[in-house]
Amino acid sequence: MKKISLIIFILLSLTSCTFTPKPMEGEENKQNVNKELVCVQRLEILPISINGVLPPKESFDYSMNIIKKYTTDNIVVHPTFNVTIPEGSVESFLYQLGNRNSVAFLAPEARQKLEAQLSKLPRAKNAIVMVYTPKLTCSQNKNRQLRGLAYQNDRRFNVVAYNATTINKAPVISDVQAWKIVLTHEIGHRLGVPASVTHNKAGHCNNRECVMYARPDWQAVLSVLIHGMPYDFCDDCKLELKYAKESCGTSYPLPYYSDTASTTTPYKATQTK
Repeated sequence: MKKISLIIFILLSLTSCTFTPKPMEGEENKQNVNKELVCVQRLEILPISINGVLPPKESFDYSMNIIKKYTTDNIVVHPTFNVTIPEGSVESFLYQLGNRNSVAFLAPEARQKLEAQLSKLPRAKNAIVMVYTPKLTCSQNKNRQLRGLAYQNDRRFNVVAYNATTINKAPVISDVQAWKIVLTHEIGHRLGVPASVTHNKAGHCNNRECVMYARPDWQAVLSVLIHGMPYDFCDDCKLELKYAKESCGTSYPLPYYSDTASTTTPYKATQTK
């Protein structure tokens, strides 16, 4: 009984929800696998630490292995770029990352260095910027603290952001475990899973054993007891990524694209509560 109660607390701590930084019409329950990212031949990753925030090394290494598993082994991880930003400007910097407004919050020397670093990155599909932040709230409700955020910015970088304040407060499980789950979850959003309407609910997976699952219930508790903590994607999400990988270099539609996936908004911003 005690073990079940602890697991319930774990799942409650990892509950997530989907919103958009900018208002959208309705809630999508289908999307495209991000084939550009899945099929990339070389991927560059730039970690940015705001005010000294960093994930545990074990968790970061795990997330790199997840990215390699579903994209490419040819990954270049740049040294972590450290920035100091006034607390009231952290989220403005994050949401405007990559444009001139974001660097306005930095000291002149740091501004020049960040611009130079970003300019070295390949645009669009070949880059992921991972931001570790001490503060991150829902754009639609500033009273709601988020654990993660995934989106594509104006320069078409893939951006994943992580709120250390809330991740490190996950009850019962360790910081390493919590970071593993949230790091992988946000990467999953940029990969575009779950894609099919058959297991996609508001951008999250219906399968309880999946790291993309959002809402705890008794079935999720049972799944943890049987399968353990969800550190990876479920079989359905893996299959979608497999189909995308197999179609690299071709123009034919994927099975999940044909009738069940929307082609109008393949890159949605996703926030994780």
